[in-house]
Amino acid sequence: MSNPEFELLKIIRPLETGDEDEVICFAHKHGFDKVHIVAGFMNDHTLVTLAINFSSPEMLTALLMGGASPDVYANMGFSSSNRSEEGGPIKMYTPLHYCAMQNKLDHATVLLDYGADISLPNCHGKTALSMATSDEMRALIQMYELPMAVPCAEAP
Repeated sequence: MSNPEFELLKIIRPLETGDEDEVICFAHKHGFDKVHIVAGFMNDHTLVTLAINFSSPEMLTALLMGGASPDVYANMGFSSSNRSEEGGPIKMYTPLHYCAMQNKLDHATVLLDYGADISLPNCHGKTALSMATSDEMRALIQMYELPMAVPCAEAP
């Protein structure tokens, strides 16, 4: 039986080279959001977060079109030995948090276009907007905020 975490390590090269078929095949075999890798400096990444790290916005688009969630949480470089009471990894960051911290505007645009929830907090209660490292990223995220309620004009 294959080990999806070991195979995920091998999927980095196809992500880097843009081998969409191999990445999508892997995702269908193991699950778009189910496989997390917990090893060394790659703590608790998913295919989506690996695509943000190693690949183009086009690869990220292919994963989202295939069914990956734009909102799947990962620890993103923090030790997965820290577990929540339910026994799972602590919800550190969504892919949008990661893009906001790394100023990956093109990847963030893809996530937002595919419905990334800008209101999701990390484990410290911070949203991607509050973690954005550039004015451009803040402006991009704010473009996807829901407009404030506008009071209706009273009928004559």
